[in-house]
Amino acid sequence: MSENHHRLNRRLGYFPLYNIVVANIIGAGIFTTSGILLGEINHALMMIFIWLFG
Repeated sequence: MSENHHRLNRRLGYFPLYNIVVANIIGAGIFTTSGILLGEINHALMMIFIWLFG
């Protein structure tokens, strides 16, 4: 069996990097806001309803 010497070029351009940063900011905001909101309403079923409604 011969070795395959083809390799992928591992680099990211500005557009994929921008998308990764934006996705991380949005994801962190969603989980942070949910935790704060759950601490305020202190009711798990209401939190699930808010998630489904949103």
